[in-house]
Amino acid sequence: MNMFARRGLQAIFFMGRRIKTSVLRAPSRRFYSRADTLGSRGMITGLGFLSFFGFGKEEEELEPELITTIKRSILLIQKGEYKKAEQMLHIALRQAQTLQHYDGITYVYDVMANLAFEVQEVEKAKKLFISVMQRLMSTGTTEGDMKMIHISLKLAKLYEMSGEPGKAEDGYNFCLKHLVDHARETPEDEDVLLLWGMTLDWYGKMLLSQSRLSEALKCYQQAHKLCHQVHGDEHQQTVVLLNDLGTVYCRLGEYDQALGHLSDAILIGQKLPEMSDLSSIHVNMGNVYLKRSLYNEARDACYTGLKLAKKNNDTECQEQANACLEEVKKLLSQ
Repeated sequence: MNMFARRGLQAIFFMGRRIKTSVLRAPSRRFYSRADTLGSRGMITGLGFLSFFGFGKEEEELEPELITTIKRSILLIQKGEYKKAEQMLHIALRQAQTLQHYDGITYVYDVMANLAFEVQEVEKAKKLFISVMQRLMSTGTTEGDMKMIHISLKLAKLYEMSGEPGKAEDGYNFCLKHLVDHARETPEDEDVLLLWGMTLDWYGKMLLSQSRLSEALKCYQQAHKLCHQVHGDEHQQTVVLLNDLGTVYCRLGEYDQALGHLSDAILIGQKLPEMSDLSSIHVNMGNVYLKRSLYNEARDACYTGLKLAKKNNDTECQEQANACLEEVKKLLSQ
């Protein structure tokens, strides 16, 4: 994989998701997930670079003018100037079609698909990704090729978004099957491990939304193992995955396990200056303490979460922390 693709893949798996915060709602308390759509903060940062084509050896034969136009469109995507990026991509497509450059056209379609994916134009993204896959297959690319797996993963996410969970699950399982095969052949290949971890992460999230807790737990456990293998313990995504594990254990009623994972997440997160979502983990911990009827501990955890949320201007987490503190106050006054 080229360097642009690897950087994008790391951004999407290891630095993508916001931490989940908890909210109290009668009659039951559950973990609340922040808006975790494709357009949420940072999740698809640099997705234009996630093309597995890149600007490497495979594109050396592309016309310089075409390459320049594509690069300009990707830069616009990086800046969040999506309308201008789309206009630039249409110029690139016309250039590639004029040149009758098959691979160039495929590459432009791929960047267009990623742009549609980023701005949540779900049906448009589906059609474009399917076109890219068909074009790749027509030139001999096999279904187990990393390019095909990468596109299949994004298609699975799109099917999930469009309310087609069966197709989404088939897509996730397709990716996992082939990634396990790749990992067996090249166990130290970070490109494979990154994509495998991302697949487990996204699939686990879908399973959690369906309350398939045991299956979600297995996904998050494996994703955490892969994250540790690639980046060790002290990494933002390690913190995110520990929080996810705490979420699942809480919903399973295994509160000691939940507290253990959340405590580990906080200890690691405190060592990472760029980790801005620790407030949410503290609030999550507070809500687990509430479930254990440990009200003083819950108050301390949620108060810490509130202070951090104010410091980071995180209004959503402030609301959840205040809800937790109000619940503690009510229960202590009884």
